Amino acid sequence: MLSPGIWRLYLERRVKVPGIDQSRLKIPRVLFVCRKPRPSTSSSFKWGEDAAIRDALARYLSIEEFVLHEPWPDSAALLRGVKTFDAVIWFVRIRDLTGRPSFDWGGYEGLRILYDWDACQDFSRIVSGRYLGQWADVFRRHNFDLLVCTGRRTRDHFRAQGVDAEWIPKAADHEIFQDLGLSREGLCTYGSSYPARQVVLGYLRQVGIAVAPLSSPQVELNVALNRHLGGVICNAELYVPLRIAKALVRASGGRIPVLAEGPEPMIKNFEVAASGTEPVCDELGELAELGFIDGSTAVLYKSLTELHEKLRSLLADPDALRAIGQNAAKLVQERHTWEARGAEFASLIRLRLSG
Repeated sequence: MLSPGIWRLYLERRVKVPGIDQSRLKIPRVLFVCRKPRPSTSSSFKWGEDAAIRDALARYLSIEEFVLHEPWPDSAALLRGVKTFDAVIWFVRIRDLTGRPSFDWGGYEGLRILYDWDACQDFSRIVSGRYLGQWADVFRRHNFDLLVCTGRRTRDHFRAQGVDAEWIPKAADHEIFQDLGLSREGLCTYGSSYPARQVVLGYLRQVGIAVAPLSSPQVELNVALNRHLGGVICNAELYVPLRIAKALVRASGGRIPVLAEGPEPMIKNFEVAASGTEPVCDELGELAELGFIDGSTAVLYKSLTELHEKLRSLLADPDALRAIGQNAAKLVQERHTWEARGAEFASLIRLRLSG
């Protein structure tokens, strides 16, 4: 696969790259199909998630956007000039496709990609169980060739069902999330109050560890993160219903296990790290593969008591927390920006198109 640097050199200057067969540098034409733009509910993007990934892909591919408006097209014939594109990427939510008739691709022979950030909800109850077991059926009913998801476990889950799936992790916008070198203290958190997150934050209050909730507008979030040493993240699930989990934690002081491994790293892992705020995260199998190593670029925990012990020790040594945060920021800048994801996605498309 060609590195991001080689792609940038070719795309921006159209120069010959020594040792590279120029035929390999033919730029695929890709139609990027997305929902009608609306204000983003994510803290992550200046222009919304569709624009962020589209712009990243446009650095390495010839991208044209098709914005969906009601009524949605039900056949490829309604996607302008679709047969001139090497691939079509649908970046929509599962709920947008479940109730719609099968998409008619007609005579389109290019690569048909479903790109989904929430595909882990096919097996995970991290948010709710509303969409359990629905993705594979939707994928097949709409005749996609490839599912691009954002977690290794998610990819493996779908491959076990016979779905052709690849994994491209989420990332952080390096133009928004940066280490500003501000004075820092204490811990913070932000995001939706998923059940396991409620349990983790409730337990930390119980043992006297303060965690400041952030509710900053997205344009101010990086500054808010830069005022804290650590950011508490929880992607875990619960073994038991929320009400019972809270009661068990109160009764046992956190000693009874209630946290189950989460489905995949969420976008907060990358945003918090990019800001230079040390990520305090539940342990996931793929974090090490992504470079998040306990005590070096993150603080990882498997249980509530382990989280308490590590935070009590680290809060007594702010310099150690700060060093981990700086390492985490460097990691994200080097490996986990949207530009890097654009290069990964482009390499994947080129590989698939080459047969």
